[in-house]
Amino acid sequence: MSRQSSGELGILGGVAMLSTSLLGTGIFVVPVLGVMEIGALSLWSWIFLLAMMLPIAVVFGLLGNAHPHAGGVSHWVAKSFGQHAEWVVAMLFVLVIPAGIPAAMGMALVFAKAIFPLNDLGAMAVQITLLLIIYGINRANIRASSVIQSIIALVILLFIASLWWRSSGVQWQPPKIEPDALPSVFASLSLLIWCFLGIEIIAHLAEEFRHPKRALPWVTFLGLAIAGGVYYLCAALVAAYAADHGAETGVMIDMVRQGYGEIATVLFAVIGLLACLASVNTYTAGFTRLIWSLADEQKLPNSLGVLRGKVPVAALNLVTGTALASMLIFALFDQDLEQLIRLSNGNFILVYLAAMAAGVSLLRGIGRIAALLGWLLCALAFAALGFAAMYAIVWVLLLSFASRWVFRAQAAKKPLK
Repeated sequence: MSRQSSGELGILGGVAMLSTSLLGTGIFVVPVLGVMEIGALSLWSWIFLLAMMLPIAVVFGLLGNAHPHAGGVSHWVAKSFGQHAEWVVAMLFVLVIPAGIPAAMGMALVFAKAIFPLNDLGAMAVQITLLLIIYGINRANIRASSVIQSIIALVILLFIASLWWRSSGVQWQPPKIEPDALPSVFASLSLLIWCFLGIEIIAHLAEEFRHPKRALPWVTFLGLAIAGGVYYLCAALVAAYAADHGAETGVMIDMVRQGYGEIATVLFAVIGLLACLASVNTYTAGFTRLIWSLADEQKLPNSLGVLRGKVPVAALNLVTGTALASMLIFALFDQDLEQLIRLSNGNFILVYLAAMAAGVSLLRGIGRIAALLGWLLCALAFAALGFAAMYAIVWVLLLSFASRWVFRAQAAKKPLK
């Protein structure tokens, strides 16, 4: 029996939701890191990355339409490969926390340093303060308005458009690429993919459309094209500026300062800081709810499933405590932002690999072909991570062993301690 959509979302609304969700923490930082790594050749990385994400987004859209469920990837993996695989994938997403939140905080720090000078101790104090603010927001069960986040995204786009309008001598076409440069371009792609994490939102939008089968292909293509175009534009602007002035993580702040003065620079930095804060808050809430849900299903210790005033406080404490410990450890070992991003990307790419494998199992026709292509592209992106891929591989091995204990205890109807 066919499932009728009761949503009210049209193509334009879907495009706005998808594109703004992809323009998150990395928009002013990750294009700069790409240019710092391989210069103007990073423009090719953005082109290849956009081509890679298209079949992946199509599969998410088709799966969301054919098998709508709040669990998203975990649900599709369960249907295809069973509960053990579902638990591993869910926990792999949770285990983005130790590297992912410190990476996002590192991006926020780029903007904080534009507002006031910071030494190492001050930088850590700012990150801890931001983490405590996010904890307080989630503890009070306050949800950031999507309207506010859309306004932040719009202001960011206006800043980028103004920089483009004032720019001159920018080479918009990618430079000629030699065959021996391709390994560096693909290695850079494994860093830049951070900007497209969140593409799975297309699956959760499927039920919201008036005509999902007609809308999803257009929303997927246009949303990706807009987000990818903005990132490419940023990279081209940074590459042109870096050719004359060199590149550091705060180079876009320097561009604003040079073009508009100190007041506009502070405003730009505040907007960037708010964008990072909103994004980390959204992910913290998602991690917290996922941990609570797993505990409620007896797949994590019962103590993590306790609600206080509709807030899963124990799960929130775990997320915040893990993030805090990771931030301190990474600071102690002077782990750079670029490596933290790659460590996080490893987990996400494996989750997407699992989603593509589920797509091969659950879809038919062109959908299955897109899923197979998406799986191959994800596998290449994972290989491009190099040594950073070991972070995700180690977690998968540990989780595979742990899942046996979890389901053995569940079968015996013993609560996890």
